[in-house]
Amino acid sequence: MTLSLAFALIGLAVTAVVAFREHAAVVSRRRTLLDNCAPLLENDKITHGDDGFPKLEGRHRRRFIRIELIPDTMTVRRLPQLWLKLTCIEARPHQPEFSVLARPSGAEFYSLTSAHPIMLAPPPGLAAEIIAKGNCAASQLALELVGASAAKIIQ
Repeated sequence: MTLSLAFALIGLAVTAVVAFREHAAVVSRRRTLLDNCAPLLENDKITHGDDGFPKLEGRHRRRFIRIELIPDTMTVRRLPQLWLKLTCIEARPHQPEFSVLARPSGAEFYSLTSAHPIMLAPPPGLAAEIIAKGNCAASQLALELVGASAAKIIQ
């Protein structure tokens, strides 16, 4: 009985060591995912979340840019997905704003679409499975002006 218990404990310890090493290797690989993008921005800064995924911030053409990788772990019975969130922030008082999200599920707490109150119609060329929202009625026109470019990115 003691020998069986000893083998079980040794097996458990070996399994734990292997699991911790594998987890550390995965987190280490995640941390470098945006390293090649950093030189494209001025004043670049990479930070990392508890899950090891990086967030890159900096300036491009005098505009503040934030790039985030967000794992989708909320969907059951599906392979995990990794979302790319690209945010360009600049002061534009009294200007129309919009945000577009592909394949919404209703649980996108991280998306800017939750901050915009007005639902917009997707412009021609954009897939029907997107949600577009804006801050005013003029946001629809702003979205349509960039619709062709957005279609190349989203699809």
